[in-house]
Amino acid sequence: MAVAAAVAVMNLAVLPAASAQDPNTGIGAAVEMEATLVRRVQTRSDAWKNVAQFIPIIGWIFAMSQRVNVWERHMRLEGTFLGMRFSGTALNLEIQSYGPMGPGSFSVIPVNAVFETPAGRLHLNVVGPPGGEVRVEADPSKGTGAFAGVVARGTLRIFTTQEGNALVRGRIVVGWESREQAEQALLRVYGGDDPEGVRRAVRSAPVEPMPFPWSDKPPARTLVRWGVVRRAGDAAEVRVVALAGREGSEQNMVRIRIIAVSSDGSRSDVFDGAVTPGEQIDRTFRVKVPAVVMVLHGARAVAQFTVGAEE
Repeated sequence: MAVAAAVAVMNLAVLPAASAQDPNTGIGAAVEMEATLVRRVQTRSDAWKNVAQFIPIIGWIFAMSQRVNVWERHMRLEGTFLGMRFSGTALNLEIQSYGPMGPGSFSVIPVNAVFETPAGRLHLNVVGPPGGEVRVEADPSKGTGAFAGVVARGTLRIFTTQEGNALVRGRIVVGWESREQAEQALLRVYGGDDPEGVRRAVRSAPVEPMPFPWSDKPPARTLVRWGVVRRAGDAAEVRVVALAGREGSEQNMVRIRIIAVSSDGSRSDVFDGAVTPGEQIDRTFRVKVPAVVMVLHGARAVAQFTVGAEE
Protein backbone atom coordinates (compact mmCIF):
# COMPACT_ATOMS: atom_id res chain seq x y z
CA MET A 1 0.00 0.00 0.00
CA ALA A 2 2.75 2.43 0.94
CA VAL A 3 4.82 1.52 -2.11
CA ALA A 4 1.80 2.02 -4.35
CA ALA A 5 1.21 5.45 -2.82
CA ALA A 6 4.84 6.39 -3.39
CA VAL A 7 4.72 5.31 -7.01
CA ALA A 8 1.55 7.34 -7.49
CA VAL A 9 3.25 10.44 -6.11
CA MET A 10 6.02 10.02 -8.66
CA ASN A 11 3.54 11.45 -11.15
CA LEU A 12 4.00 14.90 -9.64
CA ALA A 13 7.64 14.80 -10.70
CA VAL A 14 6.47 15.07 -14.29
CA LEU A 15 4.69 18.39 -14.04
CA PRO A 16 3.30 20.05 -17.16
CA ALA A 17 5.98 22.24 -18.68
CA ALA A 18 5.41 25.78 -19.85
CA SER A 19 4.46 25.80 -23.51
CA ALA A 20 2.85 27.90 -26.19
CA GLN A 21 -0.47 26.51 -24.94
CA ASP A 22 0.10 27.71 -21.39
CA PRO A 23 -2.70 30.26 -20.83
CA ASN A 24 -1.80 33.80 -19.85
CA THR A 25 -5.10 34.29 -18.03
CA GLY A 26 -7.86 32.27 -16.40
CA ILE A 27 -10.93 32.49 -14.18
CA GLY A 28 -9.99 33.15 -10.56
CA ALA A 29 -12.09 31.54 -7.85
CA ALA A 30 -11.86 31.24 -4.08
CA VAL A 31 -11.82 27.79 -2.51
CA GLU A 32 -12.69 26.99 1.09
CA MET A 33 -12.72 23.53 2.61
CA GLU A 34 -12.39 21.42 5.74
CA ALA A 35 -9.82 18.64 5.83
CA THR A 36 -10.55 15.79 8.24
CA LEU A 37 -7.97 13.16 9.14
CA VAL A 38 -9.25 9.73 8.12
CA ARG A 39 -6.23 7.59 8.85
CA ARG A 40 -2.54 7.91 9.70
CA VAL A 41 -0.28 5.11 8.51
CA GLN A 42 3.43 4.69 9.14
CA THR A 43 5.20 3.54 6.01
CA ARG A 44 8.66 2.47 5.00
CA SER A 45 10.76 5.54 4.34
CA ASP A 46 12.53 3.79 1.46
CA ALA A 47 9.18 3.63 -0.36
CA TRP A 48 9.28 7.44 -0.49
CA LYS A 49 13.03 7.89 -0.82
CA ASN A 50 13.05 6.96 -4.51
CA VAL A 51 10.66 9.79 -5.36
CA ALA A 52 11.62 12.28 -2.65
CA GLN A 53 14.10 14.05 -4.93
CA PHE A 54 11.21 15.13 -7.15
CA ILE A 55 9.06 16.61 -4.37
CA PRO A 56 10.02 20.10 -3.17
CA ILE A 57 11.59 20.19 0.33
CA ILE A 58 11.06 16.43 0.96
CA GLY A 59 14.15 15.52 -1.07
CA TRP A 60 16.21 17.96 1.00
CA ILE A 61 15.01 16.37 4.26
CA PHE A 62 16.02 12.90 3.05
CA ALA A 63 19.40 14.11 1.80
CA MET A 64 20.30 15.86 5.06
CA SER A 65 19.12 13.19 7.50
CA GLN A 66 20.72 9.97 8.68
CA ARG A 67 17.33 8.34 9.17
CA VAL A 68 13.78 9.33 8.36
CA ASN A 69 10.41 8.10 9.63
CA VAL A 70 7.42 8.70 7.37
CA TRP A 71 3.68 8.61 8.08
CA GLU A 72 1.00 9.05 5.43
CA ARG A 73 -1.93 11.20 6.52
CA HIS A 74 -5.02 10.52 4.42
CA MET A 75 -7.56 13.36 4.61
CA ARG A 76 -11.20 13.77 3.61
CA LEU A 77 -12.14 17.11 2.04
CA GLU A 78 -15.47 18.96 2.06
CA GLY A 79 -15.70 22.43 0.56
CA THR A 80 -16.95 24.93 -2.02
CA PHE A 81 -15.46 26.01 -5.34
CA LEU A 82 -17.01 27.90 -8.27
CA GLY A 83 -20.44 27.77 -6.67
CA MET A 84 -20.26 23.99 -6.21
CA ARG A 85 -20.09 21.84 -3.10
CA PHE A 86 -17.40 19.20 -3.46
CA SER A 87 -15.89 16.30 -1.55
CA GLY A 88 -12.46 14.85 -2.08
CA THR A 89 -9.24 13.50 -0.66
CA ALA A 90 -5.80 14.80 0.22
CA LEU A 91 -2.49 13.23 1.12
CA ASN A 92 -0.01 14.75 3.57
CA LEU A 93 3.25 13.32 4.81
CA GLU A 94 4.55 13.50 8.37
CA ILE A 95 8.32 13.27 8.33
CA GLN A 96 10.59 12.95 11.34
CA SER A 97 14.28 13.22 10.59
CA TYR A 98 17.17 11.94 12.72
CA GLY A 99 20.67 13.41 12.85
CA PRO A 100 23.83 12.60 14.84
CA MET A 101 22.24 13.96 18.04
CA GLY A 102 19.02 11.93 17.74
CA PRO A 103 15.49 12.95 16.70
CA GLY A 104 15.42 16.21 14.81
CA SER A 105 12.80 18.18 12.97
CA PHE A 106 9.21 17.05 12.50
CA SER A 107 7.49 18.28 9.35
CA VAL A 108 4.03 17.93 7.81
CA ILE A 109 4.25 18.19 4.01
CA PRO A 110 1.13 18.46 1.81
CA VAL A 111 1.45 16.32 -1.33
CA ASN A 112 -1.80 16.52 -3.29
CA ALA A 113 -5.53 17.21 -3.16
CA VAL A 114 -8.37 15.90 -5.32
CA PHE A 115 -11.68 17.78 -5.68
CA GLU A 116 -14.65 15.65 -6.77
CA THR A 117 -17.13 18.30 -7.97
CA PRO A 118 -20.51 17.88 -9.69
CA ALA A 119 -18.75 19.05 -12.88
CA GLY A 120 -15.73 16.75 -12.72
CA ARG A 121 -12.48 16.01 -10.91
CA LEU A 122 -9.70 18.55 -10.31
CA HIS A 123 -6.41 16.90 -9.29
CA LEU A 124 -3.96 19.33 -7.64
CA ASN A 125 -0.31 18.62 -6.83
CA VAL A 126 1.68 20.65 -4.32
CA VAL A 127 4.59 22.19 -6.25
CA GLY A 128 6.17 24.56 -3.77
CA PRO A 129 7.81 24.24 -0.37
CA PRO A 130 5.42 24.46 2.58
CA GLY A 131 5.11 27.76 4.34
CA GLY A 132 2.48 30.38 4.95
CA GLU A 133 0.98 29.50 1.59
CA VAL A 134 1.18 26.29 -0.42
CA ARG A 135 1.44 26.50 -4.20
CA VAL A 136 -0.65 24.00 -6.15
CA GLU A 137 -0.86 23.06 -9.80
CA ALA A 138 -3.41 20.85 -11.56
CA ASP A 139 -2.43 17.78 -13.53
CA PRO A 140 -4.59 18.27 -16.66
CA SER A 141 -4.25 14.59 -17.60
CA LYS A 142 -6.01 13.57 -14.37
CA GLY A 143 -8.86 16.06 -14.66
CA THR A 144 -12.29 14.86 -15.73
CA GLY A 145 -15.47 16.54 -16.97
CA ALA A 146 -15.08 20.33 -17.16
CA PHE A 147 -11.50 20.06 -15.82
CA ALA A 148 -10.22 17.50 -18.34
CA GLY A 149 -7.08 18.87 -19.99
CA VAL A 150 -7.45 22.22 -18.24
CA VAL A 151 -4.54 24.09 -16.61
CA ALA A 152 -5.16 25.38 -13.08
CA ARG A 153 -2.77 26.92 -10.55
CA GLY A 154 -3.07 28.75 -7.26
CA THR A 155 -2.23 28.96 -3.59
CA LEU A 156 -3.77 27.46 -0.46
CA ARG A 157 -3.38 28.51 3.15
CA ILE A 158 -3.74 25.75 5.74
CA PHE A 159 -4.96 26.41 9.30
CA THR A 160 -4.39 23.32 11.40
CA THR A 161 -7.01 22.59 14.05
CA GLN A 162 -7.30 19.93 16.73
CA GLU A 163 -6.62 16.24 16.12
CA GLY A 164 -4.79 16.81 12.87
CA ASN A 165 -7.73 18.38 11.04
CA ALA A 166 -7.48 21.65 9.12
CA LEU A 167 -9.32 24.55 7.53
CA VAL A 168 -8.03 25.43 4.08
CA ARG A 169 -8.65 28.66 2.17
CA GLY A 170 -7.11 29.82 -1.06
CA ARG A 171 -7.51 30.91 -4.63
CA ILE A 172 -7.18 28.91 -7.82
CA VAL A 173 -7.01 30.27 -11.37
CA VAL A 174 -8.54 27.89 -13.93
CA GLY A 175 -7.36 28.29 -17.50
CA TRP A 176 -10.60 29.02 -19.31
CA GLU A 177 -10.29 31.96 -21.73
CA SER A 178 -13.44 33.72 -20.59
CA ARG A 179 -16.38 33.56 -18.19
CA GLU A 180 -18.54 32.40 -21.10
CA GLN A 181 -16.22 29.48 -21.82
CA ALA A 182 -16.09 28.58 -18.12
CA GLU A 183 -19.87 28.66 -17.79
CA GLN A 184 -20.36 26.49 -20.86
CA ALA A 185 -17.70 23.97 -19.77
CA LEU A 186 -19.14 23.60 -16.25
CA LEU A 187 -22.85 23.52 -17.07
CA ARG A 188 -22.39 21.12 -19.98
CA VAL A 189 -21.41 18.35 -17.55
CA TYR A 190 -22.81 19.67 -14.26
CA GLY A 191 -24.62 17.01 -12.27
CA GLY A 192 -25.63 19.02 -9.21
CA ASP A 193 -28.90 20.63 -8.18
CA ASP A 194 -27.93 24.33 -8.27
CA PRO A 195 -26.86 25.36 -11.79
CA GLU A 196 -27.87 28.96 -11.04
CA GLY A 197 -25.38 29.05 -8.18
CA VAL A 198 -22.62 27.95 -10.57
CA ARG A 199 -23.71 30.53 -13.13
CA ARG A 200 -23.64 33.34 -10.52
CA ALA A 201 -20.23 32.28 -9.23
CA VAL A 202 -18.70 32.21 -12.70
CA ARG A 203 -20.21 35.51 -13.82
CA SER A 204 -18.85 37.27 -10.74
CA ALA A 205 -15.39 35.66 -11.00
CA PRO A 206 -12.59 37.91 -12.29
CA VAL A 207 -10.34 37.08 -15.23
CA GLU A 208 -6.84 37.01 -13.73
CA PRO A 209 -3.26 36.38 -14.89
CA MET A 210 -2.35 32.70 -14.70
CA PRO A 211 0.52 31.97 -12.28
CA PHE A 212 3.57 30.55 -14.04
CA PRO A 213 4.18 26.79 -13.88
CA TRP A 214 6.58 25.51 -11.26
CA SER A 215 10.06 24.54 -12.42
CA ASP A 216 13.34 23.80 -10.66
CA LYS A 217 15.14 25.76 -13.41
CA PRO A 218 14.65 29.54 -13.39
CA PRO A 219 14.05 31.23 -16.74
CA ALA A 220 16.83 33.15 -18.45
CA ARG A 221 14.77 36.36 -18.30
CA THR A 222 12.21 37.66 -15.83
CA LEU A 223 8.68 36.95 -17.07
CA VAL A 224 5.60 39.05 -16.29
CA ARG A 225 1.84 38.53 -16.57
CA TRP A 226 -0.75 41.08 -15.51
CA GLY A 227 -4.42 41.87 -15.64
CA VAL A 228 -7.16 44.12 -14.25
CA VAL A 229 -9.10 42.08 -11.72
CA ARG A 230 -11.94 44.56 -11.16
CA ARG A 231 -12.87 48.23 -11.53
CA ALA A 232 -14.79 50.75 -9.43
CA GLY A 233 -15.17 54.24 -10.82
CA ASP A 234 -11.73 55.68 -11.56
CA ALA A 235 -9.98 52.95 -9.54
CA ALA A 236 -8.75 49.60 -10.80
CA GLU A 237 -7.51 46.54 -8.95
CA VAL A 238 -4.48 45.14 -10.75
CA ARG A 239 -2.74 41.81 -10.32
CA VAL A 240 0.87 41.29 -11.42
CA VAL A 241 2.66 37.94 -11.47
CA ALA A 242 6.43 38.01 -12.05
CA LEU A 243 8.75 35.02 -12.35
CA ALA A 244 12.30 36.07 -11.45
CA GLY A 245 14.88 35.12 -14.08
CA ARG A 246 18.65 34.92 -14.04
CA GLU A 247 19.09 37.82 -16.50
CA GLY A 248 22.68 36.72 -17.14
CA SER A 249 23.58 36.85 -13.44
CA GLU A 250 24.93 33.96 -11.41
CA GLN A 251 23.94 35.61 -8.14
CA ASN A 252 21.82 33.65 -5.69
CA MET A 253 19.51 36.64 -5.10
CA VAL A 254 18.13 39.25 -7.49
CA ARG A 255 16.24 42.47 -6.81
CA ILE A 256 12.70 42.69 -8.22
CA ARG A 257 10.55 45.85 -8.01
CA ILE A 258 6.96 46.56 -8.98
CA ILE A 259 6.15 50.28 -9.15
CA ALA A 260 2.78 51.87 -9.93
CA VAL A 261 2.27 55.57 -10.79
CA SER A 262 -1.36 56.74 -10.79
CA SER A 263 -2.91 59.55 -12.80
CA ASP A 264 -2.82 61.86 -9.79
CA GLY A 265 0.96 61.51 -9.64
CA SER A 266 1.02 59.28 -6.59
CA ARG A 267 3.59 56.49 -6.64
CA SER A 268 3.28 53.12 -4.95
CA ASP A 269 6.18 50.73 -4.41
CA VAL A 270 4.09 47.58 -4.66
CA PHE A 271 7.05 45.25 -4.18
CA ASP A 272 10.76 45.77 -3.61
CA GLY A 273 12.75 42.80 -2.48
CA ALA A 274 15.55 40.31 -3.05
CA VAL A 275 14.32 36.97 -4.35
CA THR A 276 15.83 33.75 -5.64
CA PRO A 277 15.82 33.23 -9.43
CA GLY A 278 12.80 31.05 -10.14
CA GLU A 279 10.77 32.60 -7.32
CA GLN A 280 7.33 33.91 -8.20
CA ILE A 281 6.06 37.28 -6.97
CA ASP A 282 2.28 37.71 -6.96
CA ARG A 283 0.79 41.06 -5.94
CA THR A 284 -2.68 42.61 -6.19
CA PHE A 285 -3.03 46.38 -5.71
CA ARG A 286 -5.24 49.38 -6.51
CA VAL A 287 -4.41 52.30 -8.82
CA LYS A 288 -6.22 55.41 -9.99
CA VAL A 289 -6.58 55.16 -13.76
CA PRO A 290 -4.97 55.84 -16.05
CA ALA A 291 -1.85 54.45 -14.40
CA VAL A 292 1.55 53.13 -15.45
CA VAL A 293 3.01 49.99 -13.87
CA MET A 294 6.65 48.96 -14.22
CA VAL A 295 8.43 45.76 -13.25
CA LEU A 296 12.19 46.03 -12.81
CA HIS A 297 14.91 43.40 -12.47
CA GLY A 298 17.72 45.27 -10.79
CA ALA A 299 17.92 48.60 -12.62
CA ARG A 300 16.42 47.31 -15.87
CA ALA A 301 12.72 47.55 -16.72
CA VAL A 302 11.50 44.14 -17.88
CA ALA A 303 7.85 45.17 -18.32
CA GLN A 304 5.86 48.39 -18.50
CA PHE A 305 2.14 48.70 -19.16
CA THR A 306 -0.67 51.20 -18.91
CA VAL A 307 -3.88 50.55 -17.03
CA GLY A 308 -6.40 52.65 -18.94
CA ALA A 309 -9.89 53.81 -18.13
CA GLU A 310 -12.62 51.31 -18.79
CA GLU A 311 -14.00 51.59 -22.26
